[in-house]
Amino acid sequence: MTQTKSATILTIVTGFAIFTMLFGAGDFMLPPTLGILAGQNVLFAALAFAFTAVVLPIMGLIASFLFEGNYKDYFYRLGRVPGAALIAICMFIIGPGFVLPRIINLCHEMLSPYVPGLNLLVFAILFSALTFILTFRPTKFIDVLGYLITPIKLALVGLMIGLGIWIAKEPICSDVPMTKLLGKSLLQGYGTLGLLGTIFFGSVIFEIFRKDLGVHGSKDLKKLIKNGLYASLIGGALLSLVYAGMTFLGAYHGAGLEGLNEAQILSQVSIRIIGRTGGFFAAVAIMIACLATMIALSTVISEYTQKEVSRNRLSFVTSLFVMLSITVVMSLLGLQALMKMSIDVAFVLYPVLIVLTLCNIGYKLFDFKPVKIPVLLAFIGSILIKVL
Repeated sequence: MTQTKSATILTIVTGFAIFTMLFGAGDFMLPPTLGILAGQNVLFAALAFAFTAVVLPIMGLIASFLFEGNYKDYFYRLGRVPGAALIAICMFIIGPGFVLPRIINLCHEMLSPYVPGLNLLVFAILFSALTFILTFRPTKFIDVLGYLITPIKLALVGLMIGLGIWIAKEPICSDVPMTKLLGKSLLQGYGTLGLLGTIFFGSVIFEIFRKDLGVHGSKDLKKLIKNGLYASLIGGALLSLVYAGMTFLGAYHGAGLEGLNEAQILSQVSIRIIGRTGGFFAAVAIMIACLATMIALSTVISEYTQKEVSRNRLSFVTSLFVMLSITVVMSLLGLQALMKMSIDVAFVLYPVLIVLTLCNIGYKLFDFKPVKIPVLLAFIGSILIKVL
């Protein structure tokens, strides 16, 4: 096999893996909920949602590639102490703090209608144990995600979206003002927390590209970044299509579900489209998809814990066990509390990360050096807006 062909295949597989890594619990739950709010204005809401849920994360991934996947250099432009603190905060948020417990709660909610009396603690332990078993070899997860899980995930989610479009009749009639809908759509996109993940996923993806393509020297490095850009665009395109489809399902099949939480809405919409038996398979598909995101995030965070927090005093396996144990405890807070906290945190943190990402792209491409003052202003502004 030629290197060009190998690079092409690797780029496509990595693009699929990027989609799977980013499309987790919040990504399943938030679009249908937004679709119910948007009603006949679903296309407008989907486009606004995609800006914060797709454009920003892909921008973060590209910026990470420009830093050769080194997230320490990425954040340390703010200074060693604030950079290290921000890394730790982000790792906690995308790991045992919010995102991983949120995944467990979604899967529990999806399975509960079919397994009455399913205890959350028992389910959290079992789901985390399965994650632990599947995350022993972190260097292999891109192949697993790209070749195996993503095609299954796309096929099952695509089937549900396709059937939902086929049997759709009339959308919900919404009287929400467009300005309010715009703000809600952008904020829901924040809630996916995709930008946090891509900055750190970049380190794993970049290293795999480097090894598989045998990158040496600055000329090869430019080719690697180019391949990373193409992979990011593939992942972003898949995300956009699925987000639009899931938002559509909420707008056309979510009537009367406004009082339910996000996971219950997703469950009921899938049952309305596919039927109760089909809804079970939809629940299994969602669990498989969420498990893939769980594996990807667990890999990144456990490596960080091993290398940066414990300074290699803990092994990768021990770090993984500790991280998943904290995740189980946090999952007991429940989905509603986790969703609210993650939205609040994202509201304050996202402007900081957006400005940092833009400054870092400007630094690498145009030698734009200011970063500390713009990021500080973004942080102060987000705090003031939140308080006021």
